Formats: sequence, structure tokens, C-alpha cells
Amino acid sequence: MPRLRDAMFAIDDGALSLRRSLTGVWPPLVPADGTHLSVLELMARFAQPGVALRKLAVRGGAGVWAQIGRSSVVSGVRAALRDPYALRQANDLCGPYALLFELCRRHPTAYVRAVSELFDEGTFTTRGGYRFEAPSDLRQREPTGEPAEWLVVATMRDDENLTEDVDDGWGLEAFTWPTEISRWFEQLLGLRGEIHKVYATGEMDALRAAQHAIDDGGVAVLLVDSDMITPGPGHTESDVWLRQRQGLSRSWGERVHARDDNDVIPTHYLVMLGHLEGSDEDDRQDFRMRVWSWGAEYEVSGSAEGVSEYVYGVLIGRP
Repeated sequence: MPRLRDAMFAIDDGALSLRRSLTGVWPPLVPADGTHLSVLELMARFAQPGVALRKLAVRGGAGVWAQIGRSSVVSGVRAALRDPYALRQANDLCGPYALLFELCRRHPTAYVRAVSELFDEGTFTTRGGYRFEAPSDLRQREPTGEPAEWLVVATMRDDENLTEDVDDGWGLEAFTWPTEISRWFEQLLGLRGEIHKVYATGEMDALRAAQHAIDDGGVAVLLVDSDMITPGPGHTESDVWLRQRQGLSRSWGERVHARDDNDVIPTHYLVMLGHLEGSDEDDRQDFRMRVWSWGAEYEVSGSAEGVSEYVYGVLIGRP
């Protein structure tokens, strides 16, 4: 069955359990209890990405990136297709990473083609027809992070920057404006972008709008104080807790306090996964939602008022 071989080429590195690892794709491929895996759905989802990845793999030779080899790109793409949750951000490029996460799990063939075009040609054209180009100086630098991921996120950020070249993906050169996230929703995902300014609408109303968009097949990215997903001391001023899960086990870690919201400006973008519960601005109201960042899924819980202290903006992409 050629299509099955293509699908397996996209995701199988010979050292995985499909039932345990194919959980980051959207819509979910494997039921929550992991009892079965549909071969037909597997082929429908991954045969085309497999064909695109095979073309990248067999083309041979060096690409246009001086510090990145073909085999590392192929293995990195395969790992991301198998489990987008494990994308390994290793720099400040959280804005582009939020879009890369959704592109990979929702449009895997487009993700493979983007990486392939960038590696071999230094450019890639989005679903919306926009052309990103990696300048020659960027292509000479050593990546900070997984090479296949760096190709895309560094190019996206450098393309937007007016004065700061992307050298290592840290600091001001990595800063992303909300308007850029909204534009990327349209360019990369084919979604209509919205920016919810929470000082006008309220954090919880904006989060409810984000949940509705997710339920309808859209996406949401939150502009937050990064302390929301950072463990803090046992006694905190805000009643906010978090727990984390990553890796093939998919088991939740210990529930711990989040660090106090000490930043006066937002410092991070998170992908909102949904599962929103309790969203009234009331100290007594229980609150819960799930987000993705830094290669892991987090459950944020506590009081609605406490969580609202960390949220500065809600960016929504609607079908």
C-alpha cells in the first residue's frame, strides 16, 4: 500500500509507539483512551506529508543554510509531524513558534513544504500567497534550537524586522507585535485574525471568545506575563496554579503555584488549547484552561481574577 508507506515515512523513525505519540495533531487522531488507531485516517492525514518529506530526503546534497544539514532537517520534521506538542523552542521566538505549532498540527503538508522550500531555496510561499525569504546572512548563522524549526521561525521573524537582524533569536530581535500574529493567522493558516484588547473587553470575556473560536475550528494565542507558566514559591499573591505534561507518557506533573506576576509588560505568547472552565471575574470562581508553550502542555487553574492578572491580550484566528 503506497499510501501507507508514505504515511509511515512521515512519522515513523523506528523507535516509537504510534498510539502513545500521535496526540499533538488536530483534530485528535487517537482517542483519549488510546484504544485504537485507524489506518485509513493515518493514511489520509500523513500520506501527503510523507510524499513531501521523501522528496526532501532523497533530493540529497547541501541546502542553502551553511550550518544545517539535510538529515537533521528530515529528522526534525518527522519528530514535529509525529508530535507538534514537542516543538523545542530554545530562544525568544515565541510568536513565530505559536504559528509554527498550529501550522504543523493542522496543515502538516504545508509545514513540510515550508521547511523543504526554505532549506533548498531560502524562501517559502504561504497558503495565502505571501513569500517569506531568508536573507543570506541569516542562512550563514548557526541555529539556536532544532534546525528544522529554526528555518521557519527565524525566517518569519527576520522578514518582519525593520532594523534588527535575527542573529540568535534572543532579545529585541525576537520581539513580535500582536498585529504580526494576526497577519500570520491569515497568511499561514488561512484564518481571519482578530485582536482582543483586554483592557477594553475584559480578560475573561476575551478568553470566552477564544474558546468559542477554538470550538469552531479556529485558534487562539494569548499575550501574557510568562510567570503564568513558571513555578513560584509556595505563597503567592495570586491564586494561580499550574501543572505540566510532556513526553510520550502524557502524564500530568505535580500541581504547583505559579510565580507572582511581576512584569509590567507582557513577555510571552502562549497557544490556548481550550478546555476553558469557569470564566467569571470573581475571586471565588474556579478557573481552568490548557495552553501550549516550550514543548509542553500546561493546565492553568485557580481563581478567574488571579489568572486575569497575567493576561494582556487575546489573539484569535477564525475560520
